[in-house]
Order: sequence, then C-alpha cells, then structure tokens
Amino acid sequence: MDTGGKPPSPPLSGGKMPSARSHASGKVITVRVCPRSQKPRVVEDAGGCYKVYVSAAPEKGKANKQVVKILARHLGLRKTSLEIIRGQSSREKLIKIHE
Repeated sequence: MDTGGKPPSPPLSGGKMPSARSHASGKVITVRVCPRSQKPRVVEDAGGCYKVYVSAAPEKGKANKQVVKILARHLGLRKTSLEIIRGQSSREKLIKIHE
C-alpha cells in the first residue's frame, strides 16, 4: 500500500495524543461532531480529522460539553485541557489542546 512517502497514522486508541498541528494559538485538532448518535466514540477519518459521535442533541451547548468530555477521556487529558476555539454552533470544530 502506497502512503505517499508518509508513515501511516496510528489509530486513536488507548489514550494516545492525536497528531495536533501548530496554530497561532497553540496545538489544535479538527473535529467533526455527529450528534444524536447511539454510541459515543471517537474515530479518525482518512483525512486526519477526528469524528466525535455524541448522544446529546445540539442544543444549549449539550453536545459541545459531551464532545469535550469524550475527547478528553479518549486522549487521557482533563476536560479543562481542551477548548473549542471555533465552531461552537457548527458540526466542524477547531479544538485547542492546552498542555
């Protein structure tokens, strides 16, 4: 399998830190949220974006809170280590990782 000269990305499991990219405000990851899912989970897609499936509805910040909780648990971080810096009312979010 040809990966274009880049090593394949490891799967996101076991609390491993995702490959965050540099941004003016620090390390950030791109997240796509899928609300009203039956099973909350985190999945990395082929483009390096992370899909976070949450059971909460996207109303009054409930889904955002669950995104931060699930992603923090998955990465082995505290909830306060993650901050949504763009996309509070969108499915596409940019999340800053405070270390």
